[in-house]
Amino acid sequence: MDPENITKEAVLITGGGGYFGFRLGCALCKKGVSVILFDVGKLIQAVPEGVKFVEGDVCHLSEVEKALRDVICVFHIASYGMSGREQLNRKLIEDVNVRGTENVIQACRKAGVSRLVYTSTYNVVFGGQVIQNGDESLPYFPVHLHPDHYSRTKSLAEMKVLEANGTELGEGKGVLRTCALRPAGIYGPGEQRHLPRINNTVIYPSTFGGWPYGY
Repeated sequence: MDPENITKEAVLITGGGGYFGFRLGCALCKKGVSVILFDVGKLIQAVPEGVKFVEGDVCHLSEVEKALRDVICVFHIASYGMSGREQLNRKLIEDVNVRGTENVIQACRKAGVSRLVYTSTYNVVFGGQVIQNGDESLPYFPVHLHPDHYSRTKSLAEMKVLEANGTELGEGKGVLRTCALRPAGIYGPGEQRHLPRINNTVIYPSTFGGWPYGY
């Protein structure tokens, strides 16, 4: 789909081919919102009427800028390196999570997109420590102490998104408003990252004659 032919005042979802991005797009479409799914690979799922797909990479600024024409809001969900073999590719993790986010911010400001919603992770404040009565005032977990590169880069990316809040847009179009969401694992019907691992986990009866607490 050529971004130039997309309906005006749409919302764009980076990582729109992933589980969360695709379902968010479908949910917004049902509410009458014009939706663009932006992802590096072609969609496996059938695209519902009212949802459009643009193939592109957040690592390439020019592709992000082209996709943001006539967009009023961006849901930045694209990320890399959460689990599995992806965790070994530190360079790509940093390219997608940090530099890709920088590209999205820059493209929003240039195109005059005034709203940016970033899907972060609770790991930005959690590194294995006990948290009681935690809220948004919790400090970031020290970046250099993160046990994995994914969490470290997501933390850096979130900082960049929140720092961009209130910055001026191009051509005097106002200011950019940003926010970050910090979910844990996202799963549901058809999800293929977390649920298969849970399903394949063997849970043995406890020595006390019953089943332990589990999923």
